[in-house]
Amino acid sequence: MKTMKIKGNTVMAVIDGILKRKGLEPIYVLEEFLNTDTNELEKGLILNDIKEVDSSNFSGILVFVNGEEPGEGAVAIDQMEIKVGDEVSMAFVKQGVYKGDFKHTKEKAIGLDVVLLDYEVKEENLKEEIIVEVLEESTKKTLCPKKD
Repeated sequence: MKTMKIKGNTVMAVIDGILKRKGLEPIYVLEEFLNTDTNELEKGLILNDIKEVDSSNFSGILVFVNGEEPGEGAVAIDQMEIKVGDEVSMAFVKQGVYKGDFKHTKEKAIGLDVVLLDYEVKEENLKEEIIVEVLEESTKKTLCPKKD
């Protein structure tokens, strides 16, 4: 396991703080994914799982800012900056399928099963930087298969 520094005003840093205050341990993984804009393989830090939550029936976690996936899923949450008043939501996904307008439907969206977090960002959530521990290998199946 290694550690990485994350800017404190990012979606990931805010989620990390919220989860830890609730006594939960987020599990991060550096994972390879296909950048759909450049069609290149890149590495990005993902929230892979939460230690204290039984996620065996879920294929992954989706994060939403103000009801939308950051950059329609193309922006890593450790890179996306967030501000006071933004709403951060997080949900487990069933079978890697998600369809719907999270902003308005939340639990009714196809493919979402459990909404884990629905939180409005406050000033005290934004920090200078945080240090997170990172696993080298995912504990879940990837939502985006690697390109051969």
